[in-house]
Amino acid sequence: MRWGRKMKRKRLFLALLCIMVLSGCKKFKDKSGGSEVNPEPPTDFRISEKINNDRMPISLPDLNTEEGIREYLVGNWYFDVKNVNDIVCEMNVDEDLNVELFFHNYYTGGEKGEYQGKIKLSRKFANPDQAPDLISIELIDYDFGGGNFYFLHRSIAEGKRIMSWFFADAEHSIFHKLAYTNRFEYEPREIIFEKIEEEKSLLLPRKSDKFYAVYWGKEFWGKETEKGFWLDDIQWIEPIVEDGFKAPHPRRMAIYENQVLESIVYRVAEDKKNQLSKEQFYPGKIYFVKTDEDGNIIEFTEAEHRAYCDYEMKIWIFDIIENHVKEIKESINIGKSILFNRETIILDDEECYLVELGTNHEEEFVQGVRYAVNFFTYQVYRYDILSGTWEPVEMEVGK
Repeated sequence: MRWGRKMKRKRLFLALLCIMVLSGCKKFKDKSGGSEVNPEPPTDFRISEKINNDRMPISLPDLNTEEGIREYLVGNWYFDVKNVNDIVCEMNVDEDLNVELFFHNYYTGGEKGEYQGKIKLSRKFANPDQAPDLISIELIDYDFGGGNFYFLHRSIAEGKRIMSWFFADAEHSIFHKLAYTNRFEYEPREIIFEKIEEEKSLLLPRKSDKFYAVYWGKEFWGKETEKGFWLDDIQWIEPIVEDGFKAPHPRRMAIYENQVLESIVYRVAEDKKNQLSKEQFYPGKIYFVKTDEDGNIIEFTEAEHRAYCDYEMKIWIFDIIENHVKEIKESINIGKSILFNRETIILDDEECYLVELGTNHEEEFVQGVRYAVNFFTYQVYRYDILSGTWEPVEMEVGK
C-alpha cells in the first residue's frame, strides 16, 4: 500500500541513516508463525565469567586511601590517542609525586614543551575522612598553573592500566598543549593515560550475548593482522539531562557503571572483519556489542548513535500506529498502552518492527495484541493467534 508521500520523503533520510544500526540483530524463530524475530538486548547486566590460567593477576592499590592513590600515580604514563589527537604526552611521576611532562607532535616529531613540577592531592567534594578527589599540578618556571583534575581508574587492557583525568575547572591547564592550537575548546574532555604493568584479566568473552562495552584499542598478531578489540563490558543507560541541572563533576565521569574494571580481547567474526576494519573506533567510547556462540563480534555500533536512531525510529513508528490505525487509536483512548522494544520480524521479505498493545501495570506490562510496522511502506499488520498469520490492517490515509 502506498500513501503519505510527503511523510515518506521525510522519513527516507532517517531510514538510510539508521538501517545499518537497526537491521543487524541476531535472529531466532518466532514460535507463533515461524518468522524470524530479532530480540532486543536485555536490560540486565552481568560481568564476564572468570577462568583460571597462568596470567598475571590484577592487584591495584587501594584507591579509597591517599596512600593507594599516591602508589597508583607513580610510574611512566602516556597519552597517545593518535586517531583523535596529533599531540602525545609522556608523564613521569616519582614516589614523592614529582612530575615531568613531555609533549610532542606524533607525526612531525616537533616538540611542544618539557615541564617539571609537583603533584598535590586535595579534597573538593570528599570529606576529610575520605581519600582525596582532586589532583593539582604545580609547575616550575611556567607562567600559568598546571591545572586541577578529577581522576578515575578506568580499566586494565593490553597489560596496561588506564587512567582518565577530567578538568575540575575552567582555569588554564598545561594540557592545553594537547590541542592543535592554544584554544581551550580543542582540548580533549577526558585525558586518557596508559601505564604498562603487564597485568592481564582472567575473564572470558561473553558468548551469544548483547551488551555495552568501552573500547580501549585493537589487539594485533604482529604489526598488521588484527586479532580483535580490547573491550570492558559495562552497564550503560542513555542519560537524561534535566533542564537547569548542573552536576558537580564532569558528565563523562558518570556515563556508565563498571563493576569489574578489566578488559579482554574479543575477536571479530570472519564475515564482519572486512566491514569493521574500515571503520574508525575511539578509545574510551561506549559501543553496543553483539557476539556469536564463540564469543566473536558480529555487531559493533557506537552506543549514542544507536540510541539516537532508536529514539527517532520510535517517534516515526508511534506516529504511524497512533495516527493511522483506527483500532489502535480506539484502544489507546480507553487506557491501553503500547510497548516498543526494538524487536523486528521478517514479513514478505521485509523487516518490520514489532509493537505490543496491552495494559501497563506497575509490576509488569501485560501483552495483548501484537502488531508489526513496515517502516518503508508504512503498512501495519496484526497477528492472528488462531491462524498463526499476519494480516494487514486498514490504514487511515492522511490522518
